[in-house]
Amino acid sequence: MPNSLSTTMESEPASQPDQKKESRPDPSSWKPKRLAIITRRFWPVSGASELAVGRLAAAIHEAGHTVEIFTINWQKTWPTNLHFGEIPVRRLPKATSGPWRSLRTIRPLSRHLVDFQPDGILAFGYDEQTWLAAKAFCDRVPFVVRMDSCLIDPEPSRSSNMARQTQVLEMATSLLVDCQKTAEELKRLNPDCGSKIQIVPDLTHAAQPDQRTPARKNAARNALSDAHPVLSIETDQPLVVCAAPLGSDVGVLDLVRAWPAVLERHPRARLWIIGDGHSAKTVWEEINELGLVYSVIMPGFFDDLSEVLLAADVYVHPLRHAGYDNRLIEALLSGICCVASPATEQEGLIKNSETGVIADPGQTAIFSDALIDTLCQSNLRQRLGHAGHRANGPKFEPQQVLGRYLKPFSTLE
Repeated sequence: MPNSLSTTMESEPASQPDQKKESRPDPSSWKPKRLAIITRRFWPVSGASELAVGRLAAAIHEAGHTVEIFTINWQKTWPTNLHFGEIPVRRLPKATSGPWRSLRTIRPLSRHLVDFQPDGILAFGYDEQTWLAAKAFCDRVPFVVRMDSCLIDPEPSRSSNMARQTQVLEMATSLLVDCQKTAEELKRLNPDCGSKIQIVPDLTHAAQPDQRTPARKNAARNALSDAHPVLSIETDQPLVVCAAPLGSDVGVLDLVRAWPAVLERHPRARLWIIGDGHSAKTVWEEINELGLVYSVIMPGFFDDLSEVLLAADVYVHPLRHAGYDNRLIEALLSGICCVASPATEQEGLIKNSETGVIADPGQTAIFSDALIDTLCQSNLRQRLGHAGHRANGPKFEPQQVLGRYLKPFSTLE
């Protein structure tokens, strides 16, 4: 396997992810590379993490590089090889339990990687596949690990996981993380890995604010209504959208509990809770318990929020815990007014009354008042939406983000 020209990433201040922007060249001007992406779960696309992998792979391909995705074949009936757009996806056999499990995992992965001859490997998360691949290939090519908060093992103290996670952090060429919170978690697990950590957000695409016209809003609502009757909504009905992860954070439950007060002021308002997760059932039970089934719907996961955001009046992000969320970033870049928790302000995405509205979802009356006020004032929504876009656009400009992903692997010709 050919060796890659590895480059060391300089440290960049976490609070200023758009620094040195002018020094980063167009990724398409770099010497073409062959990059392997390893991810535990990819297709069918079923969540924000899988969507982020797909977007990144597509962008790398469009920049003129060769990329293949290696993932686990979770169902025996799924095809072993397929294409995601123009990108080959190789499904590896799902290893069963037993003393030879690791060997049965690494053999097919090694065979595929040797055949592909990558110049670099990008692994999402650090599960067993990442650990095995790092052991086999980290001394041959740059081995970069991408982590976000949802991929960090919640129980790293378990004996087998702790040792392997530490080894992955030590073997990786670079550690790319989504936000400061994740960086701090990794440093807590292994203080010596701090110099490898770079904060790089997910690659995000969103409709531009100039598309948020009344005509475009009505067209988006009509298109969604045609797509499914549950998404039917009239032109003048207030629409609030939430696509926050339905995980362990109780913020979405806080939003549901605040919604009855919003209905008292806006009886025809609708709330769409987009996405899926292990707490989805609990959220739906709360909606039923409060008698909100006619004003709150949960249509499932959308791999593209563009039309939904164009159709909505307000985007709400009620999570109590800090951390970048790709769906919130999409909303900010689209120019929609965002109502979010104080945790979002801590990440520097929103400043209260300047680039959005900050309200504590745990204080039901305050949170519902924030939603009511933004729904009542169209001029306020427009001003805050445009300000949110202007403040965050440079941080998440697609070519700049892509360049930061590729930098550990690429050199100028």
